[in-house]
Amino acid sequence: MKRLLEMKRAGELCNADGTPGVRLVYIDPPFATKRDFSGKLEERAYQDKIYGAEFVDFIRRRLILIRELLSDDGAIFIHLDQKKSHYIKVIADEVFGENNFRNQIVWRNTNSHSKAATFGRIHQTIFFYTKTQSIVFNKLRRPAFKEYVKQNFDIAPDGTAVSKADLTAEGIRKGESGKPWNGYDPSARSRHWAIPEFVYELVDEDISSFSLLEKLDYLRKAGLIYLPNKEGGQSP
Repeated sequence: MKRLLEMKRAGELCNADGTPGVRLVYIDPPFATKRDFSGKLEERAYQDKIYGAEFVDFIRRRLILIRELLSDDGAIFIHLDQKKSHYIKVIADEVFGENNFRNQIVWRNTNSHSKAATFGRIHQTIFFYTKTQSIVFNKLRRPAFKEYVKQNFDIAPDGTAVSKADLTAEGIRKGESGKPWNGYDPSARSRHWAIPEFVYELVDEDISSFSLLEKLDYLRKAGLIYLPNKEGGQSP
């Protein structure tokens, strides 16, 4: 890391856009297990014999170097287990600043390592910090669980999963939110039009100036409203 820091200062360590430093660091340091670890062929891989205050200082010195290596919009993920994570959280707050702590990620094990005298250990911890308030964060999405889709979505004729969130809310309202739209009269059912906020996040343009019924027309045209094939049916 000292060599990398020398490279950064010399302008030889840059991101693809030319900014100096490293944008992402992931570390999985020894967990202070007091053990020797071997590879697949039983060759010795490394020793994890540092523990106590010495271990904490060991990690602290490396976090300081890593902070200097990071670009201004860089981030670090620190992977630990239950024995030392609380100590290193305090050290990381000191090095990166509490305001740059973004989240604690829980990595759940497939199986717990249970013992009769204790609760089973079933997760590890990853701390997420950034160097500054400037942050690059690309959202990652995984396919939803089938049971979650079944409970929370209808399936349109074209196979599209459609949220069961309602376009109406309880109570009669005067004005446009109580007017009929597309053959459905919310007031007749003691309800009124109320478009969920998350729907607007799916829209590519600003429709805040549209009237409520114009918004409904726009959302339907954009394919964001699904009308079930039943009398009075209505759901986004």
